[in-house]
Amino acid sequence: MAACSGRSPDVEGRSVCSKACIISDDEMALLLKQQVNPSWWEKETRICYVLMNKMFQASYDFEGSIESIILTTLNCLDPKLKLPSKISSNLKKKVTRFLFRNRVQNCRNIDDFYVEDKIEIGPECTKHSVSIPVIRTLSETGSKPNGFPGITLTNGVILELNKLRMEQGKTWKDFQDWILGLSISKADFDQKSL
Repeated sequence: MAACSGRSPDVEGRSVCSKACIISDDEMALLLKQQVNPSWWEKETRICYVLMNKMFQASYDFEGSIESIILTTLNCLDPKLKLPSKISSNLKKKVTRFLFRNRVQNCRNIDDFYVEDKIEIGPECTKHSVSIPVIRTLSETGSKPNGFPGITLTNGVILELNKLRMEQGKTWKDFQDWILGLSISKADFDQKSL
């Protein structure tokens, strides 16, 4: 297993590793069951591979969906994380593979969770003033942002939105809500065809 370095700061001054090597079984149980952060956890601390692996291992001991337990816990540790809508087996494989390959080296944070917000989706969406903040508003409120009149959807916009859906791990229902929310008129669509 990778050695956990603790508090080495990265370029932005945030902690690269979360001291996961010292988390006790009791602290892990409190974290997973009741979302009580460990005493050493600070808001600048980042999720590292060792902590994620320990969360996966410990979550098998609890009743309920492992995916739900992990997502709830990650959200508790850092509500600003860029989390997929569901935890796939690919994440567990990635964590396991990283720890296997880096046994001697220090652990690192999981960069996928800390991707900075990009604003543009693609050139076609940019032409129609569709950006990440517009999509975020649609997702959070279910309505268009103030001043956004709606657009006539093109194949290019649909393709770029689908790519965004896949990158963010969103569902087809989320995609449908985006399409309906962006269009000039919902009457243009037959609900059953989406």
